[in-house]
Amino acid sequence: MLTKNKVIKTDIVKYLYGEVSTQEARRIEAVLADNPILKKEYEMLKQTQKQIDNSIEEYKVEPSQSTLNNILNYANRALKKNNRSNNLASAY
Repeated sequence: MLTKNKVIKTDIVKYLYGEVSTQEARRIEAVLADNPILKKEYEMLKQTQKQIDNSIEEYKVEPSQSTLNNILNYANRALKKNNRSNNLASAY
């Protein structure tokens, strides 16, 4: 665990993605409030995250129903083949 006043970029990224405890979030917020350089770094990362999220939504592609059916059929065939192999092995 880092000291009360020390925050590194990894902490900022974790904070940005909500991957810190409430106590750690408060500590990071306090450090950001007192450190304009880190605050600027946080704001830049936050803007980058927003741009990435927007890009993902803009170019989001859903697989076709045909593709999903092919995947499910393949999985079912593999499962049946595996079950037959297990049944043969247990017969001996």
